[in-house]
Amino acid sequence: MKPTRWRKTRFIAAASAALMAWVTVASPAMADTWPFNSNFRPDTGNHNYCYSSTYTPQAAIRTQIYNSMVYMHNNTNAKRTYHSTCDTSGEGQTDVVWQGRSLSSGAIGDAACMVKWSSGRCDRYRTRINGPLIRDHYSSDTYRNRQYRKTSCHELGHTLGLDHYPSPYNDSCQRSGWTGTVSDSWTRIWTAHHRGHINDWFG
Repeated sequence: MKPTRWRKTRFIAAASAALMAWVTVASPAMADTWPFNSNFRPDTGNHNYCYSSTYTPQAAIRTQIYNSMVYMHNNTNAKRTYHSTCDTSGEGQTDVVWQGRSLSSGAIGDAACMVKWSSGRCDRYRTRINGPLIRDHYSSDTYRNRQYRKTSCHELGHTLGLDHYPSPYNDSCQRSGWTGTVSDSWTRIWTAHHRGHINDWFG
């Protein structure tokens, strides 16, 4: 009987280790809160966007911003509307104003709430993509475009209340950093868990 008990013990230990490994892998997506910052609770309704007339993103960046907005529209309850002219005054302003410019912080991109309601909801975000940095980092237009797409998806996610997704989990564009030569789908999508947060808020 001793060998039998040893095999059972070994099996239980292996099963416990497997369960712990699953919990460790699954926990980041399950545990993240929404919104990750009280300044990043968007208003409801269509998630309108425009391109800054002062810091207009280059055409290649605009293409990838558009692709990210379409992805949001087709895969979540947040719907896009394009504003040819940015509305930056009064109530009901353009939700996301996209800029393409160098950032003194050295970041690839960033997002900030510029107008916040007394209710705590953000009425207008400024989202910036550091095109010059990306073009310096990559000599290939293919890699540049992949980074534009990943960064636009990432910063758009922040305007929808999503937090950074921790490395090395390759499931979401909310993971920070460079795409390198990677073309996997995670560089341009959000996890089902993230989409669930968005869908719950936008109904």
